[in-house]
Amino acid sequence: MKAMEMESIEVFEDEVIGLVDRERIDQIRTTSKSQKESKIIIVVASFVVMATLIFVLSLTNRKKSSELLSCPSSVAIPLNDIEMEWYEGEEYMHKKWDKDAVDELKSTMIDGWSRNYNSLKKTKGNFVIDHFSELKPGDKIFESAAGVGLNLFMKAELLRERKGIHGLEFYGIEYRQVAVDQAFDFLSQTLPSLGSKLGSICKADATDLSFIPDEYFDLAYTGYIDPLDDPLKIQEKSSKKMESHKLCKEKSWNLKLLSDLDQKEQERWYAAWVTELIRITKKGKPVIIEEISLPLCEDTNDWGGVSKKWWKEEAIRSNWKVNTESITVVELPSGRYNVVMRKI
Repeated sequence: MKAMEMESIEVFEDEVIGLVDRERIDQIRTTSKSQKESKIIIVVASFVVMATLIFVLSLTNRKKSSELLSCPSSVAIPLNDIEMEWYEGEEYMHKKWDKDAVDELKSTMIDGWSRNYNSLKKTKGNFVIDHFSELKPGDKIFESAAGVGLNLFMKAELLRERKGIHGLEFYGIEYRQVAVDQAFDFLSQTLPSLGSKLGSICKADATDLSFIPDEYFDLAYTGYIDPLDDPLKIQEKSSKKMESHKLCKEKSWNLKLLSDLDQKEQERWYAAWVTELIRITKKGKPVIIEEISLPLCEDTNDWGGVSKKWWKEEAIRSNWKVNTESITVVELPSGRYNVVMRKI
């Protein structure tokens, strides 16, 4: 009897041990399975993290590359190309822009200016200080139709001398390649002496700045919108060589209509130029147009332009992203005027 009990106990113990072993084995299997699943999860998570990092880095690199302006490879002929010959031959070239060379350039009338640099600096100084002084180190400033770079240099010099502003990055475009080359040569050598630097100077059409991203600059301006000399090609097409300014005095309705259409074409040219300046300017920042001519029928001694009231009207008509209340006209002694507006 005792032998049977002992055998029964041993069988029970074997079964218990077997159950324990099976439970242990199941536990080990479960643990092993969990570990494998965990490893799989970790591997998958690692891939997700890596993929996310690669995606973020690609966005960062894309953003960085968009911040580096590349000049357009080709430029269409602008509507004012016919007047460009008037500027040719005025470039004053130097291989090395030392102080003597800069001083000599400042005393020379170039870029179609009626006065030299030193004279213009005195008359433009207060306007520049009043409307450019919110710039701070690291800001980017852009000039459309920068010529040989003297106007950009003047801004940098005035801001440094009178307000201590430096650390700016200057950009510009110009249609004449010879002027682009000189502006690059001149500004890359002279801006560092004022504590600022040149970003890029490109050959481009002022009405097509598509190579520049939206809202890129802290201030964008032009020293002068070069008006169309013959907007409707009246002189070119007319056998009588009827000049645009003579149409202003005509009383017949058809010639008066022709004069009005001529002015509308001029206004479209101005609007295309200014639209691009506004687009590339950051929100809340100033857009400035200097030396604006009046319409030819208002001032037959100038080259033609737009009226002072046109700016607010065009801002509404073209849906410019500017605060219309910010549009300010600044009269100039010459009879021309400047306009300042702020992007919204």
